[in-house]
Amino acid sequence: MFHRLTADQQGSQTVEFMMLIPALLILLLCMGEFGRAAYYKVTLQSAVRDGARLAALDASRPDVEDAVRKAAGNVPVDQVVITKTKSGRTSLAFPNPSVDVTVKIQTTFRLKALAKLGLPENLRQLSLTAESRVPVVR
Repeated sequence: MFHRLTADQQGSQTVEFMMLIPALLILLLCMGEFGRAAYYKVTLQSAVRDGARLAALDASRPDVEDAVRKAAGNVPVDQVVITKTKSGRTSLAFPNPSVDVTVKIQTTFRLKALAKLGLPENLRQLSLTAESRVPVVR
């Protein structure tokens, strides 16, 4: 009798595994997509840092934008904002007020692998921004 009760359990492990496969695949896709998003964020942060350094050297706006887009590589950049503001900070060594150069970039990251799951459009996009500020003392 005990043997007959355990024999009925043989196919249940296979069925349970088959039920887990979709969840595991979705988890794997999510990990890959968010890994790609982290790569985009790090690349954008590096590009904006390079752009802020170049802008601090009094480069023109188109030159800074080109440098940022080139440093971003294969990461698409939607918008580049460059601002220069006088901070009013002075010191004995540098009596002239300093200027803060800020470069900010923004892009929309699309979750390509998760698009096939039928998620709404607003859940398939992430807005990524990166900003860098460099104080310039003259």
